[in-house]
Amino acid sequence: MTTQEVIKKAAVELNLPYKRVWEIYQAYWESIREYISSLLLKECESEEEFSKIRANVNISSLGKFHIDWERLTNKKEENERIKNKKTKTYIYDSIDNT
Repeated sequence: MTTQEVIKKAAVELNLPYKRVWEIYQAYWESIREYISSLLLKECESEEEFSKIRANVNISSLGKFHIDWERLTNKKEENERIKNKKTKTYIYDSIDNT
């Protein structure tokens, strides 16, 4: 079942306009995104700081989304490698061939 089909079905069952149900659906996911973005995971420098943050979201019918310290540090290292690879300059780029 697609999102549109679910929204249509909910609109009919709740006797609400489709547009209103769609706005509610969008607001729900926006609030989850805002919560996850507000966790400030990038600023956690130690496992102790990380343990103070509630780094999980439980979504009905989908389950719990979470991250642990090991996964966070691995992701930070991976992002750093990608960043370094993109900004890496080669010796041939700095030689003036004129």
